[in-house]
Amino acid sequence: MSDDQPNIDPALSLMVNTVNELTERQEDGPGVTLTVQGLIVTGMVIPDWQWFEDVEHQCHDVRRASGASADTTDDGRALLFKTLRDELVEIRAQAKIVAAVTEDLPLRYQQALFNIDRTVYIHLRDARAIPTGSATPIPTSDGIHWRGKLAEVSGWSFGVPARA
Repeated sequence: MSDDQPNIDPALSLMVNTVNELTERQEDGPGVTLTVQGLIVTGMVIPDWQWFEDVEHQCHDVRRASGASADTTDDGRALLFKTLRDELVEIRAQAKIVAAVTEDLPLRYQQALFNIDRTVYIHLRDARAIPTGSATPIPTSDGIHWRGKLAEVSGWSFGVPARA
């Protein structure tokens, strides 16, 4: 691994890549507990596209709750998340085509292509953050959608602690 590549746990990266490849919504993704820069973050891993779609819908829900009409489509934040989701889906479709075309290339070239398309983020649903050294989570109603850099994860395990 070159010095400019972040140090990411290959098992965690493989699990995130596998989840990201799913094309159907995940209601019960694998639960994980992550250690990230002084926090313990727990939640269910969901595909990146689903995370963007869910956050887009939350933006619309907030707009409706504020009294805006339900058919208002000019919410810039929602449009941003929709655009990012659509780009992820398109990039993933193109990557599958490239993988099929390059499968006969020498391994070093395949690895170089993999490094260009490296998964960088993990996306969680129903996430909770617990400061290290505390048993009390940072207050949230039902958990949140959380996105974090894989390179910032210093430790992880499958499963989430029981909610109090």
